[in-house]
Amino acid sequence: MKFPRIFISGILCLIASWQLSAQDILLLTENFETGGPTFTLNDASFGSNTGDNLWVVNNIYDGGGVYPNTTSQSSTNGGTISYAPNSNYLHIHDQPSGILNDNYNPSNASDRFAYMTFGVCTYSIEEVHFSFFYLSEGSATAYGTIYYSLDGGPWIQFGQPMYNNMSVWQYVDITDPVFSNVGNLRFGFRWQNDAGSPPATMAFGIDDINIVGNYSETEPVTIDILSISPNPVCEGAFVTIEYQLSDTLCDGTYQIELSNGNGVFNGANGSWVTSINYPTTTGFITVQLPNSATEDDCYKFRINRLSPPPQITGTASFCFEIIECPNVINTLQPVVTLDTNAVCIGSAIDVPFTSTGLFNGSNDYVIELSDPDGTFPSNPVVVG
Repeated sequence: MKFPRIFISGILCLIASWQLSAQDILLLTENFETGGPTFTLNDASFGSNTGDNLWVVNNIYDGGGVYPNTTSQSSTNGGTISYAPNSNYLHIHDQPSGILNDNYNPSNASDRFAYMTFGVCTYSIEEVHFSFFYLSEGSATAYGTIYYSLDGGPWIQFGQPMYNNMSVWQYVDITDPVFSNVGNLRFGFRWQNDAGSPPATMAFGIDDINIVGNYSETEPVTIDILSISPNPVCEGAFVTIEYQLSDTLCDGTYQIELSNGNGVFNGANGSWVTSINYPTTTGFITVQLPNSATEDDCYKFRINRLSPPPQITGTASFCFEIIECPNVINTLQPVVTLDTNAVCIGSAIDVPFTSTGLFNGSNDYVIELSDPDGTFPSNPVVVG
């Protein structure tokens, strides 16, 4: 009796190890309930784009006595369909007939394509799976096929040579190494029938499309900070962070976090949001320190990936020091005074200046004019 218990324990350990080593990333889901341009229907991007049998999205299952009724989505093989039994779905229909369920006119030769309008990015994503439910009775000369395209390249057929002879909703899950580490992965569905005259049957119908991949947590992408400049830095000043990603990722939104003076990230000093786009792996980000970050000797930065998945918490930087510096206002020479000509009485001039240090709240600045000898009296003239 001891051996079975040890064997089962080993299986559970393997399952737990797999769950800890990979993070499932949902790259796309489409159940056709919300509308929108996820799929482009019936254009000339691929195939001849001909015939009266066209793609449409609706929730019609009644063949109107002209064509067979579409199988209810309560009849499935391999899982359940969201919003069943009569949800919206992508399917072929005989457009001139006005019957809107899943059907086709077998006497009218047709070739129609529906494809993802926008692709998904799979950099650093492994084991990408493409899954969907379909039904397709058709015939030997009326069938569906599926295709993929990588980075805007040609459409390539994969999966079964023909999707037909299926009268219930069948779940399909396909994975291929070529789906990983591409910037633009798209999938498409094609319907073809010749002008024969077999009995009327259901055409190609599609629902609940998902694209899912795995992000490895045993060899994750790291986000490291290489330098912080200047160091030490004055309170409230600008600081530049040099960062590095260990591998390329898809375009994403990132958060720059600042710790407290003890190197603890507790949210007390706020954060900044920025974008890092493929194929960038190194760069510089400049931020202004908040007034809450007062003098201390062990502040840290880290950069986290927020969206899209995978979400990544960056590596905390080394300690850097924030010091208290005097508030300094430097008035620079107006451009109009740089030549030898005098400035006319009553002229309007711009006076540039710099203001450094920690200033709290709203601040008003005034321009004072000295006496002709360059000295400022106790009540100088305010000119701006």
